Amino acid sequence: MDKNTLSKKLYKTDIIMLMYIASKSEFYNEFKTSTMNIAEDLGISQQSASRKLSELKSQDLLDVKPTNKGSIIRLTQEGVLMLKNIKSEFFEELKPNVIFNGSLVKGFGEGKYYMEQKGYKQQFNKKLNYIPWPGTFNIKLNSGKLKDMLSNIKPITIKGFNEKNRNFGSIYCYPCTIIDNKLLNKNLYNKLKQNGFMGFDNIPPDIEKDIKTNLIIPKRSGHSDDIIEIIAPVYLRKSLNVKENDEIIVTLQQND
Repeated sequence: MDKNTLSKKLYKTDIIMLMYIASKSEFYNEFKTSTMNIAEDLGISQQSASRKLSELKSQDLLDVKPTNKGSIIRLTQEGVLMLKNIKSEFFEELKPNVIFNGSLVKGFGEGKYYMEQKGYKQQFNKKLNYIPWPGTFNIKLNSGKLKDMLSNIKPITIKGFNEKNRNFGSIYCYPCTIIDNKLLNKNLYNKLKQNGFMGFDNIPPDIEKDIKTNLIIPKRSGHSDDIIEIIAPVYLRKSLNVKENDEIIVTLQQND
């Protein structure tokens, strides 16, 4: 592979599109399709599919020939070489997310007290790079068990401490992202719903809210297994414009 190919900057969505084209074309052949078909297969908008094809064509990674009923597409030699020689860290970026959904519910009102403890706040600021809003965003899962979803994910641990003769337990934090339901492609939503929102998939980044959030599991909790708590540096109900019983969709990034 030449230096120009190696220097091309690829994003996760670029690699997903290239791999999709490779699977459809059996790597070296051309095939006829449309942006509508690509959008349905990848769970993205038709506009996003068209834009991504244009971007990859401009980088000489794809050859796209318009026809009356779509396009004839194939990987260029550079595109083939890029996929064959792509480094392992790129595939790590493609590691799918754990996706789940549930309904927004009220908590016990204890989150504010714990989030304001100095022993927790200092560690949150150091390890999560923010001090949480005093309270938690509580979701009642529609299906599945939380411990099953978290089994392959390494948490960020907030250590327990003693304060004024009281013991405060450890808190395990998992970086997560809340999806904007209003921007969620209908086809992708239906696919997720069919899988009970408990499967694995790749979510387009433009529908994820740009808010730092963490799912937290206190070592000591009064909640049942189907209730999860999320923290953020902002008041999530207001920032997300959601209310009691609204559906919330969340992704958790897997790691080793």
